Amino acid sequence: MRQKAKAKTKDPLRCSFCLKTQNQVAYLISSPVREGPGSYICDECVAVCDSILDDAKSKGNPATRKRKKKKKKTDAHVTTTPARSSSKRIQIFYSYSHKDEKLRNKFEEHLSILKWQGLVENWHDRKIDAGQEWEHSIDSQLEAANIILLLVSSSFLASSYCYDREVARALERHDKGQCKVIPIILRPVDWSHTPFAKLQALPKDGKPIVSWNDRDQAFLDIAKNLRTIIAKLQS
Repeated sequence: MRQKAKAKTKDPLRCSFCLKTQNQVAYLISSPVREGPGSYICDECVAVCDSILDDAKSKGNPATRKRKKKKKKTDAHVTTTPARSSSKRIQIFYSYSHKDEKLRNKFEEHLSILKWQGLVENWHDRKIDAGQEWEHSIDSQLEAANIILLLVSSSFLASSYCYDREVARALERHDKGQCKVIPIILRPVDWSHTPFAKLQALPKDGKPIVSWNDRDQAFLDIAKNLRTIIAKLQS
């Protein structure tokens, strides 16, 4: 059953994948299960799943071909469980300014399906527990990361800790081939003379996320590119 997202409800339904409420998406698709709590998937997660299947088909994935041969008539209501990857999880480190925390949270939402598939493990300083030495925690995670995302904005460049410490160490590891550093342009700022200006940025053409008419499209562009990068790192 396709349900148009309603503007008001006491207990809004949520997508079982990205956890967005029915007020935040265009459509929710319910599972055919009638007993117990219902499961839903939103149109945005369906689009991401379509992208995953398209990639598999273009690569001639044997599992995809096998499914085609054994395709059977099914109910219109389909419940999809994200596949768990048998490969080692890619460790992602977020280097960002706390002034950009809302954008970082929204960005992390769009990477949720990668997390549910067991492909990535996200880390940022908000995951430091009370009583832990924050500086040691940041340094150890920075050294362990496979991908380091620089969330670029004027606040990020103004932060001496981000710029002088995290960026410097990230680029050292990148130049040695120990990790991949990717600038994510959040807000308009002149970053053309930074040490990481040589690196290809996301989203497309390095256009700041806040400058997109639809920010979700910007986050989707980043998520698709990250999926490709992760696949290469795991191959």
